[in-house]
Amino acid sequence: MRTLLQQEETRVMRHKIHAEMEALDGLLEQWQRTGFLAMEVTEKLSACSFM
Repeated sequence: MRTLLQQEETRVMRHKIHAEMEALDGLLEQWQRTGFLAMEVTEKLSACSFM
């Protein structure tokens, strides 16, 4: 059985991951509006560290 601390750590990690995905969605929308090509977006995202 998981401890309360482990459950809280999992909850926090899930919220962090969700926030990161929301931020990426915003960047993708902005880049699409400015006309970046898929390869340019790939290059920019490849420089990101997730975790």
